[in-house]
Amino acid sequence: MKWRKWNIIIHRDLGYLCFGLTILYVISGVAVNHIHDWNPTYKIEKSMVEVDLSAVDPADDRALTSAVLGQLGETGELKNIYRQDAQTLKIFVVNNNITVKSAMNRIVF
Repeated sequence: MKWRKWNIIIHRDLGYLCFGLTILYVISGVAVNHIHDWNPTYKIEKSMVEVDLSAVDPADDRALTSAVLGQLGETGELKNIYRQDAQTLKIFVVNNNITVKSAMNRIVF
């Protein structure tokens, strides 16, 4: 009868151990699989720069984007642009977001 008690105790404790290891492997597997999405050195820096956009039509988003990226020396790949409102253009490049306020010729990035 004593062996049955020990069998139950060992079986229960091994079950807890296997469950704990399974949870540990799930968490580490997700972390390893998504390591490219998590950047531990991620920080936000904001800068304001004034640029000359007088030669560019403020309604032409593509020309405005080219002028801004050229004056800033931004070499990252352009991901997307969109007009937030009549005065604000958002430019998204790899590893950078740029906000152009055309009324003031100021850029926040």
